[in-house]
Amino acid sequence: MKRAIRLGGWLRRLPWDIILVYLVFNVLVAVFGRVSTARIGSDMRNRSFDDLNTTVVLKSRQLSDWLQGLLRDASGYRHEIAHFGLATNLIANLLDTDARLAFLDFARKINPLHRFASVVLVDPSGRVRASIPEVLPVHPAALQSEVQPLLGVPWPRVSDLFRGPNDRIYLVVTAPLEGQGALGLLVDARRELYPLLLEWPTNSRTAETLLVRREGDRVVYLNDLRFHEGAALSLSAPVADPRLPAAEALRRRSGVMIGRDYRGVQVLAAWRAVPGSTWSLVGKVDLAEVEKPVRELALASLLLAVALGVASTLFLVLRLRQLARHARAAQEALVSHYGYLARYANDIILLLDAKGNIVEVNDRAMEAYGYDRRELLALHYDQLGGAATGSQALQGASQGIVVESLHRRRDGGEFPVEASIRSIQVGPERYTQCILRDISERKTAEEEKRRLEEQVTQLRKQEAIGRLAGGVAHDLNNALAAIMGYGEHLRMRLPPDGSERRAAEGILAAVDRASRVTHGLLAFSEQQHLAGDPLDLNALLQSSGDLLRRTLGERIQLQLEPYREPLLIRGDVELLRLVLTYLADNARQAMPHGGRFTVAATPKDSGEPPAEAGFACLRVSDTGSGMTEEVRNRLFEPFFTTQGFGKGAGLGLPMVFGIVCQHGGRMEVISAPGKGAEFRIFLPLAGSARKE
Repeated sequence: MKRAIRLGGWLRRLPWDIILVYLVFNVLVAVFGRVSTARIGSDMRNRSFDDLNTTVVLKSRQLSDWLQGLLRDASGYRHEIAHFGLATNLIANLLDTDARLAFLDFARKINPLHRFASVVLVDPSGRVRASIPEVLPVHPAALQSEVQPLLGVPWPRVSDLFRGPNDRIYLVVTAPLEGQGALGLLVDARRELYPLLLEWPTNSRTAETLLVRREGDRVVYLNDLRFHEGAALSLSAPVADPRLPAAEALRRRSGVMIGRDYRGVQVLAAWRAVPGSTWSLVGKVDLAEVEKPVRELALASLLLAVALGVASTLFLVLRLRQLARHARAAQEALVSHYGYLARYANDIILLLDAKGNIVEVNDRAMEAYGYDRRELLALHYDQLGGAATGSQALQGASQGIVVESLHRRRDGGEFPVEASIRSIQVGPERYTQCILRDISERKTAEEEKRRLEEQVTQLRKQEAIGRLAGGVAHDLNNALAAIMGYGEHLRMRLPPDGSERRAAEGILAAVDRASRVTHGLLAFSEQQHLAGDPLDLNALLQSSGDLLRRTLGERIQLQLEPYREPLLIRGDVELLRLVLTYLADNARQAMPHGGRFTVAATPKDSGEPPAEAGFACLRVSDTGSGMTEEVRNRLFEPFFTTQGFGKGAGLGLPMVFGIVCQHGGRMEVISAPGKGAEFRIFLPLAGSARKE
């Protein structure tokens, strides 16, 4: 890291005019090499496309001629059989030995070189009546299924390729015999057809020819492939794959493209439909083979560019060394002039050049920033403080300015400084002197003072509101007691079924609701009677479960997490249960679409302030909508509510605050919009249960 910092400072002092010429020269060399290589690569691909297209056209004609030759041979054999009547007697009588021998002699005569795997005679239903050899290389039923669809027309036809025993691939040529069945010529594709596909006009390691057809939504490979043994009629791919040349060949009769073959390798491909068949022929070669000369040319261009770059770099290094010697001489003169500075001053002292680079520092600067001298001299002033208070401040330093800003230490920590900045003249050069004072302690004291003033203001406000609420509650309680007494007397004097009796009961119900409001005000003002019995918070959680579930409703999940050991406090169980109830009701309103409500008991707040040993902590959290800082600051004010007019009295959370304070506890609220809320209630443990 030290070397990187020193290198960064050295680079900022470089002569950028020379560097610009150096960079432009090398960029032009690289661009020229890149453009030339790209044009040559494009020409190579176009030439390969032309070669592939020519090869595919020739091979498709060759296949078409081969198929037409089979059909012509079959047509000639058919006329010969009809002329001599070789099939009539054999079709009519399978036991006619003379007719069978005559047909077998004919079959041997037309197949002297064994071009056909078998010559067969079939009846009008496609069943084999005679064949040579007598043992067919395919199952008779399989042959019948291939021949039968071809008997519906009076001219010779060729079946599609099909698989026989031992993974042999065949096709059959049928020549109808005018209602007497047909002559069948069984052709072994691996012997007769595939050699035509294996031939390639040029020497290539990856070029090959693919014969394909469509079966439903798949493209099927019909021949054995160069890089996939036994692929004929067993390898297929989706027709919808736009990257596959074999699939594209079934959508268009001819074309070229760059795509991926059955191996997933990028290839150049050309294709053409084979006339007189359902097949398409695809010729392809690996793109890597085509571009190999281009890559070799690119490597040569790169080596040339590197050689030119090394030569220009050597020139640049020699020039920079010369400039560095001049810079060192100027630096030594500056240091001798700057020696009057108080090396051990308590303030940070920096000297900057006209560009804002640091050229001299004192010991206090090294101590404050955590860098050694060489590292600091390699930095720019903006790297120590924000750019807004760095270079911009230096521009107005001719008459001297004082600014405050944040500076960064080597470890990334920030500290506030008061910077006195002034421009000074040293010989022919102009420099900027910065005297910086660390004001961290002053800022901390100011922040602490502000925080304490806010706390005192809030406490006074709460205390004043509490006294007012307590006085109002006492006066209102006296009035309500009188109203309740008169209302009860009136109710007892009226008949049970009269409307006046119901009116009196309505008065008593209203008095009861008003009484609950006064109890809330008394709780907030800490004037309510408190029972100080020993109480286990774990038992409080367990006994309050049903009440909390009824308060929360079915959409909200309740999760109770008691502590593994008893947590004894002194308090009023009913008032503390009321605290949980009000918090649950508050959470229910914050989670209209459901969520999770959690109550956990711990001996203290996991070490986070202001928790201390000897306190129990109730963590009450929800996954609701959360609250803003403005709402959080007014949360415990009486009659403050966010539910709108007429939807809430705003006394629930003030009552919670008052009850907790009566128990000698305190509360914290952690919340943010969209992140739920967590209430932390700290209650002092009973003396017998305190543990360090």
